[in-house]
Amino acid sequence: MSLAARLGAGNREVKWLRELLRDPAVRRTEGRVVLEGLRVIHGACARGAVIETLYLGPGGEHAFAFLLDALPAGTRVVGLRDGVLERIGTVRTPQPVLAVTRVPRWPDPSAWAPERPVLFTAAVADPGNLGTLLRSAEAAGAAGVVCAAGVDVRSPKVVRASAGAFFGIPVHEVADVTVTHIAGLRDALGPRRWWGAAAYGGRPPEDVPLTDAVVVLGSEAHGLPSTLDGQLDGRCTIPMEGAADSLNVAVAGSVLLFTAAAQRRRARTDR
Repeated sequence: MSLAARLGAGNREVKWLRELLRDPAVRRTEGRVVLEGLRVIHGACARGAVIETLYLGPGGEHAFAFLLDALPAGTRVVGLRDGVLERIGTVRTPQPVLAVTRVPRWPDPSAWAPERPVLFTAAVADPGNLGTLLRSAEAAGAAGVVCAAGVDVRSPKVVRASAGAFFGIPVHEVADVTVTHIAGLRDALGPRRWWGAAAYGGRPPEDVPLTDAVVVLGSEAHGLPSTLDGQLDGRCTIPMEGAADSLNVAVAGSVLLFTAAAQRRRARTDR
C-alpha cells in the first residue's frame, strides 16, 4: 500500500488534524477522533472501528508494514514529513503512526442492559482517569458510561487511556449535573438505585447492591457535586488501611465496578 502524500506542517489537512487533536468543538462537529499510537489503533480496530485515514511519520511505512497489510483495501494512507507528529500530537514522544476514525454510534441509555451496572462520571477532569474508567467499565461488564461535564470523552488522551474501550462500551454525554438532567437519566435508565462513591461515611461496597446500580463518581478535586444531594439512593465508601485518606477516582471506580461484577457472578452461582 503506497503513501498518498507526504505532508508538511503547513498543509491544510495537517492543520485540520491538529485541530481535531486539540479542539473538542471540532471533534464534535466532525464526529471523528484521532488514535495516537499502535496500541489504541489495534484496540479500536479489534472493536469494529474503521480507519478512515492512517498517518505515518518518516519510516512508519516500514515499521508498521504489518499494520498496512492488515488494513482493508482502499484505506487512505498519508505520510507526514519529519517533525510534523511532534508538532501536532499530544504525546511527548509519539510513535510515527496515528489514525482518524468516526465516533461510534452509541445506543441510547434506555437500550442499555438493565441487569448490569452503569457508571456515571460527574465532572471527572483528567483524561487519563476517564479513559481508565472506560477501560474498567468495559472489562467489568458494565452496561454503559454516562459522562457529565468534565473532560471531553473524545479527547485523544481519553481514547488512548481507554486502550480501545472507547469503541467497546456505550457512552452517553450529559452537559451538566442538574436535577433536570438526572431526572431525564432516571427515566431512561429505569428502576436502578443510584450509589455515590464517597471518601467517608458510606456503606462498604460489598454490602451495597451494585449489580444493576448506577455507580456515581465525582471529580478528582471536589468529589460528588452538591447538585446530587438528594438525588442519590445512598453512598458507599471503600474501606482502606494505612495512611491513605482517599483513592484516585479511576481506582475507586474500578473497585466498585469489579465489586458489581463479583456480585453478579455470585448471584448466578447461587441460582
